[in-house]
Amino acid sequence: MQGVLMAEADVTAPEATEPLVAEVTAVAPAAPLEAHDDPDTEPGGNTPQEIRARKEYRLRKRLENELFDLQQERAATNARLRTLEEVTKPQPQKSPVYTNAQLQAAVDAGTITTVEAMDYMAGQRAQQTADRVVAQENERYDEANRQAIAQTQIDKYMEVAPWLSDKYDPRYKPLEAEYDRLISPTGLYRMPDATTTKALLLEKMFGNVATFAAKTKLATSSRASVDSHVESGAGGSGSLPTPRADGKVDLSKMPKHLVEFWDKSSTSQKEREKEAALYIKLRGQPK
Repeated sequence: MQGVLMAEADVTAPEATEPLVAEVTAVAPAAPLEAHDDPDTEPGGNTPQEIRARKEYRLRKRLENELFDLQQERAATNARLRTLEEVTKPQPQKSPVYTNAQLQAAVDAGTITTVEAMDYMAGQRAQQTADRVVAQENERYDEANRQAIAQTQIDKYMEVAPWLSDKYDPRYKPLEAEYDRLISPTGLYRMPDATTTKALLLEKMFGNVATFAAKTKLATSSRASVDSHVESGAGGSGSLPTPRADGKVDLSKMPKHLVEFWDKSSTSQKEREKEAALYIKLRGQPK
């Protein structure tokens, strides 16, 4: 009997000890992972620690991407909700506008009282007055701004030709006559007597400021050349360029300083012929 028991003990002993060994192995602490230098780069290597670190890195990246997608989706949802709220928000209703006849009819029907009708009419008049004042102020500001810009243009013309400010200068008389024609109440144009009309007149008579300055400089240079020739006794009427058979001036015989000026200012052929005729006219006038 004792031998049988010992035999059974020998058979069951290994079965009793094997699970204990397995359990101890299962709870054994894992070896510490090696630190990874760059958390944003997937770890490499084939050691158990490196493989485990790579799995944890991929898991972390997947969770970060899912979190980012959720945040983007939430932001888009919130934007749609705000848009929906703005669309579905009840708009403030405009107060109805009544005529005097409609107000009287409402009073006769007992819908509103006489006092309410009078208050409504007073409010309407006040609003109309306020709107009219605002419109008048805006119009006044716009007009003042236009006049200021026009005066700036006139000042530029006067810088080029100071005689424009002298009403007694003979050259001013044609301008004055043309201006009177433009503002005449019985004339064709009937323009306002304003600074803007004066600026328009100067632009129509002389061109833009740059063109007027170039022509004025040319005329001044031509007069100076004439005076120099007369004082020195050189030239004279016999040295003036003579017109060709077609009546036009031979530009090749014009003074060098005029030709250089034309070239620098890119003056057209037509303008050169006009200015050459002016030069000859000035040269031919007695001093």
